[in-house]
Amino acid sequence: MPKLTGGQAIIESLKAQDVDTVFGIISVHNLDLFDSLFGSHDSLNFVGGRLELGCGFMADGYARSTGKPGILITSTGPGAADSMGAIGEAYFSGSPILEITTNVEQEFVGSGKLATHETKDQLGLFEAVTDWNASIPQVESIPDNITEAFDRFQTRRPRPIELEIPTDLLGTEADVEMLTARQPDIPKGDPNQVEKALQMLLKAKRPAILVGEEVQQLGGTPQIVELAEKLGAAVVTADGAKGAFPEDHPQSVGQIMGKRIWGENPVQDWLGTCDLAIVLGSIMPQRSTSGIGLQMPSDIVHV
Repeated sequence: MPKLTGGQAIIESLKAQDVDTVFGIISVHNLDLFDSLFGSHDSLNFVGGRLELGCGFMADGYARSTGKPGILITSTGPGAADSMGAIGEAYFSGSPILEITTNVEQEFVGSGKLATHETKDQLGLFEAVTDWNASIPQVESIPDNITEAFDRFQTRRPRPIELEIPTDLLGTEADVEMLTARQPDIPKGDPNQVEKALQMLLKAKRPAILVGEEVQQLGGTPQIVELAEKLGAAVVTADGAKGAFPEDHPQSVGQIMGKRIWGENPVQDWLGTCDLAIVLGSIMPQRSTSGIGLQMPSDIVHV
């Protein structure tokens, strides 16, 4: 069991998850973490910026373009708070970002003693815009928390996760049991519902496939193309999923956009003429459906 500092444990845990790029801001509170990053002498790349907000958007863009979680490192208090706009957007859009931020030293957390950059409740600040967040209490817990974050990215709707660690733990050494990336149990569909969906497919004469942004994030475009061609189904993409299905494919109809926001859209009217909609990787947000204004087929298979 190796002896590692908190900073080293974070870097090694990220490498164990095949992370290759980290975005963030170097600050007095996370110097030990960046010392570990720059001392790793491997392929872990760092992309810095001028503001945490901008770094957050870079991590979001990385996640959307690669399908891999974007890693963001920020600092205590105002630094972490500055990332909130990007994290909020990622939460709304279903983009996987892991933000690792520092907090004040352990003895000052929640003390109200005005330690440098101390906030009233930094953990609570992020609860509204993350799928899960936690404070890491000791160096030994770092691998478990980072592994849990990546498990959640694979088994739930992708959304930001925030982990915070007191700054003094980054330079503290401990015996750390490192964990390798694991394949979590992926929820399987109810066999009865799968059979029901199959019967809908067999009787459909005008099926349509509606593709959401999660298909693109998970690299599922080739499978959607294969499914569409086998079914002879036309394909539309939801708002935010542009590019999830090739637009030059003869079965591509276009993008569905909410009338209340984008005006008249013939794709919406066309969808109502189909007898089955297979909705894949989309929660059907209001900006796509115009609230309750979207005309959908009577039969819907939603995955």
